[in-house]
Amino acid sequence: MQAINLCPIGIVKETIEAGHDAERNSETIIELTSQFTQSWIPPKQLSHLNVVYVDTSQSSPTPGIGITTGCVLERDQHSIRLRGEMIPRQARILHLQPFVAPYDVF
Repeated sequence: MQAINLCPIGIVKETIEAGHDAERNSETIIELTSQFTQSWIPPKQLSHLNVVYVDTSQSSPTPGIGITTGCVLERDQHSIRLRGEMIPRQARILHLQPFVAPYDVF
């Protein structure tokens, strides 16, 4: 198991809710931090990403950790646009990992 750095590597810049099923079918634009972009080169064949985030919008003393997989719509060195489950607007991105299926399921 890989350790996850708790320093944010990105923030949610924008969330675009899509239609009647916005919880599962929204678009999220993640802006990556400059420290992360110095070492991250997006793979050419990047179709899906696992995203680990901490939701800082909760009022409880311990923020909630979330994990989701999103379909990569656009990406460059500084940002990523995903379609999938909604990532909260106040979330801080902790980890990105290319999603590799044992076979093409999408």
